[in-house]
Amino acid sequence: MRELAIKAIAMSLSRYYKRIVFIPPAFMLISFIPYAIYERHTYKSEWLTAESMEPYEFAFLVAHCLIVSCLCLAIFFNGRSVVRGNAAWSFASWFLLPMLYFARIWSEVSSNFHDYGIADDLLALSATLPYLVCLTVTFVQFRRALKAPYPPAAE
Repeated sequence: MRELAIKAIAMSLSRYYKRIVFIPPAFMLISFIPYAIYERHTYKSEWLTAESMEPYEFAFLVAHCLIVSCLCLAIFFNGRSVVRGNAAWSFASWFLLPMLYFARIWSEVSSNFHDYGIADDLLALSATLPYLVCLTVTFVQFRRALKAPYPPAAE
């Protein structure tokens, strides 16, 4: 019976991980379109045009999604009963690595050393906010699923 419970947890963790990996990038790609339109009208540079910057920014978003996907692999630590049983450890395994990465992005965007415009703030917001929402929702769903009683196993 214990094996069934562990298998159910492992399957649900992969389900939550898939939600974290696939839903936010879809929103990010959708939000990249208005960002690119806004950037075309406001971008000023002597060296590069707005059209030449779009592939770099798109590559940044793809690399960002891959980095966050790797950092979110820590949610599989919840498959261990020691982590799963402690809400603080569970929270840390779910949020710690992605939040450190997001904090680094926001510290770079908000630093006084660079003069980023509103377009770059919007890009950073669209790159982090969908993940924050999805991480929070999936964590709450996971913790609620842990509290729900399991149906009796057939013997």
